[in-house]
Amino acid sequence: MKYLPIAAALIVSLSVVLSCRQQQQQTPSPVSDETSAAQTNKPRPDRVRIYEYDYEWDLQDLSENHFIVLEFYADSTAGRYYGTSDDFDDFREGYFPGFFVASMDSLAIRDGQIRFSLRVIREILFSKPIDLRLTTAAQARAAGWPVWLESFPEYELSRTRRTYTGLFRDDQIEIRLPDETRLFAKKQQLAQQTP
Repeated sequence: MKYLPIAAALIVSLSVVLSCRQQQQQTPSPVSDETSAAQTNKPRPDRVRIYEYDYEWDLQDLSENHFIVLEFYADSTAGRYYGTSDDFDDFREGYFPGFFVASMDSLAIRDGQIRFSLRVIREILFSKPIDLRLTTAAQARAAGWPVWLESFPEYELSRTRRTYTGLFRDDQIEIRLPDETRLFAKKQQLAQQTP
């Protein structure tokens, strides 16, 4: 009987530790752009433009469309690119592409031209197109997006960085790549997808 208070204290302590650990491991659910901007003290953009490239060889149940989201601020422009692993691989055979969202590095828009670079690594690739309301791979993971090629741990992309150049107009963006030209048309609203 004299050990009962000690056992009770240990049980209470253990439950407190487990509760704290569980709270630390919980990931937040995706937040709206308004909440996200407020939480990071990031100013809201003056305007946001969404452009879509309609991939012509989509499968019946898998869209491989690419998206560019541009945020225009008073003194700068930021952007995100939603695309597939095919841009970072020499060829793909026998499996579906990975999908990513990546910040546009060194984004420059002037005199009707656009230029930016992307860095994509295997760890930010997912098995399904990413909802445009999710702005980072971390948000996609927290929202339950399935990771790409988990069963191929030895697989690596052919390259991790790529530069894109093209023509910019408010209603469309034309990206010129060595083997193709992609025409991105301006869209009216965000596309919503589920994991």
